[in-house]
Amino acid sequence: MNRYFDEVHAFIRTNDMFGRGESILVGFSGGPDSMFLAFALKSISQTYRYGWDITLAHLNHGITPRADENEVFCRKVAAEFFKLPIIVRKVDIPELHAKPGNRGFSVEALARRERYRFFVEISREKDISKLATGHQLDDQAETVLMRAIGGSWLIGMAGIPVRRPLSRGLKTEVVRPLLRTSRESVEDHLRSEQIYWFEDLSNSDLRYTRNRVRLKLMPLLVREFNPNAKLHLASLGMQAQELEEELGRMSQAFFEPPKSRAGQTSVRIEIEKLRKQGPLVQRYILRSALLAVGLPIREVTHRRVESVRDLLSSERRGIVVKLTDTATVRLDDLELVLLMTHEESPAENLQHAEFSICSDGSWLAELSAGPYSRVRAEMMAMPQGGPKALLEGKPPEVEFVDAEKVMFPLYVRSRKEGDRMKPLGMTGEKKLQDLLTDAKVPREQRETIPLVCDSNGIMWVVGHTISNHLKITERTSQVLALSVLARTAEQSGWLPAIE
Repeated sequence: MNRYFDEVHAFIRTNDMFGRGESILVGFSGGPDSMFLAFALKSISQTYRYGWDITLAHLNHGITPRADENEVFCRKVAAEFFKLPIIVRKVDIPELHAKPGNRGFSVEALARRERYRFFVEISREKDISKLATGHQLDDQAETVLMRAIGGSWLIGMAGIPVRRPLSRGLKTEVVRPLLRTSRESVEDHLRSEQIYWFEDLSNSDLRYTRNRVRLKLMPLLVREFNPNAKLHLASLGMQAQELEEELGRMSQAFFEPPKSRAGQTSVRIEIEKLRKQGPLVQRYILRSALLAVGLPIREVTHRRVESVRDLLSSERRGIVVKLTDTATVRLDDLELVLLMTHEESPAENLQHAEFSICSDGSWLAELSAGPYSRVRAEMMAMPQGGPKALLEGKPPEVEFVDAEKVMFPLYVRSRKEGDRMKPLGMTGEKKLQDLLTDAKVPREQRETIPLVCDSNGIMWVVGHTISNHLKITERTSQVLALSVLARTAEQSGWLPAIE
């Protein structure tokens, strides 16, 4: 073999990615990363006699004029160069995008949805144990940079995971064997071996956030600040992810599982045991405890955690600090007691949901209950036809708001006492309860209606209205597209972005 493949092999062994004789599906676009990945896996398997059963999978998305040419290229190199089986599916993404139900998705997001639906179906039919994708070190660095800008805690800086489940109820794992290999190394090796690849012209389209990071922001950092910026960012992301996971596991050992009684959930932590830890470990123990009693992750802020840490230096006992309307902390003789009071609610209750950033710069929130399973938020430019073209035929599961008026970060929650907003078309505020009553929403369904919020309050009462100050006007240039997926649609194979 060569030093490039040796590096990939070492990374595979370090992370225990594949066993002997394992069935591996390779996401194959014909681009440099997937060409290199397929070449590396076949060479490693042959050299070390691992007996991997490798299959390539290519989705012809029909987006670019050269999509059919791309498919022909993939079929040809699979048969003549790699001599590996390939499964190909053709999907007309532009046609799907034109359907009213998909107005909230970008073309790229729809392509990703169909691609992973394709992977899930193959994995289920052929009992595939691993899906290998060509994400490499540069992709890792770009992801960390995007998350560092918009993240919080260490997990906000964690990069693309080395492995993760492909889908619920499926044993298949997604693995990334190239995360320690740079884009430059990939292309250098292919050129040295005179191996051609198919160039996807959409990779240079600056309408996509990741492309702007890759083509404008990252080169600026490398050129003006540090030539090794990509390597350092990728390393930082992997370390942040490992440290986040380790701190999470360590934190759980400092307190017993939460106990619930008379509408309250409590966690107790030994004061002296907590005092002996360093500041970082203390923060993560308290963060884990607050999450354990049921405080929504958005409300577990650094400020609140620090206010609890401040109690540790006090010699007084019996002190009670109110963190939120429902969360309190009490300093007993020997223990720190965290309490969460729960209001009576229906059996099915929508939990607070955070948005996580996807590989293309969009955001996704998973919903715990109710008629919808996911909310997606994506930036997009105003179409040439203006607001009329944008809003014409808009289905109720999609909304568009003026991105420049949104105060990030976003989150999703259920209603609470006293909620008010200015519905679209109104100048005055209206109680959310009155809005739902006027819309004849049954009482038992009101707790599961998602409210998409920013730092200013309610943006979108899903299925009903948006806040009037966020409406699209002729002056709007940047649009935030919000969309929900009905829970029953999960059976169709829709999946969130997998990084």
